[in-house]
Amino acid sequence: MEGLLRRHGCDPSPLGVEWVKEKWCEPESVVERTEKCRGSKRDGRGKGTMCAILGACLMQAQDQYMYFRQVEKDNSESQLEIECLKADLQWERERTRLLEWKIYVMLTQAKEPPSIAQIRKLIVGTDPEDWDGDIWGDSD
Repeated sequence: MEGLLRRHGCDPSPLGVEWVKEKWCEPESVVERTEKCRGSKRDGRGKGTMCAILGACLMQAQDQYMYFRQVEKDNSESQLEIECLKADLQWERERTRLLEWKIYVMLTQAKEPPSIAQIRKLIVGTDPEDWDGDIWGDSD
C-alpha cells in the first residue's frame, strides 16, 4: 500500500504516519486533519493530500487488522492448549481416585500391614485401571 501511494506522489509524511497511529479510527479527526492539511488549496490540487491522509489511515487499519488477527490466532491456540490441559487434569484426577481406592482396598483387606516395598510396588507398578484386584500384584 505504501509503495502504491509513493508511486502516485501521495505517500504520507512521517508526522502524518505518527498522527494516524492514534487517530485513524476517528472519522472526525480524519476530516479535521484533511481540512487542515489541504488549507487554502481549493483548486483541486489538494487531492494528493487527501489521498495521503486516507492512505495512511488505510495502512494503519490494515496493520491493526493483522495485529488483531494474530492475537485471535494466539488466543485460539491458547484455548486449545487449555482444553488439552483440562483433559490431562481430569485424567489425573480419575487416576488419583482409582489409586486411592486401590490403597484403601489394600489396607482394609490385608491380614497384616503391608511393607513399604509392597505399597510402592502397588502404587508405581500398575496402572489403577489395569488392576485386577490382587492386593500385592503377585501371580500366585
